[in-house]
Amino acid sequence: MQAAGIRRPIKAEKLLGVWAERRAKGGLIKLEADTRYEVKGRGLYLVLSGRGACEGKNLLRYTSIFLDCGETAELHAQETTELLHYGLPDLSDLQASADATATAQAAE
Repeated sequence: MQAAGIRRPIKAEKLLGVWAERRAKGGLIKLEADTRYEVKGRGLYLVLSGRGACEGKNLLRYTSIFLDCGETAELHAQETTELLHYGLPDLSDLQASADATATAQAAE
């Protein structure tokens, strides 16, 4: 239960869609002031409004953040902040397949 007059920081996420078998996706994230939010996985985040910080660097309107596979970052909203998120597919296994195919062709 929350004490009267104390506002708890919140976040909201809205998934806009998931496409293809590799699961590319798009969504919106809204962070209220003083909210911390961990982002992870291969993706691109674009600040649409608000301000804050990511790993000690300022986040302002139109700032972008790119994370590759296995990377994480913590966002800290200093005021209400909205971000557009594009979840990018992990394509790392395609290079391994291409290398195997090239080796097989060279052996013929």
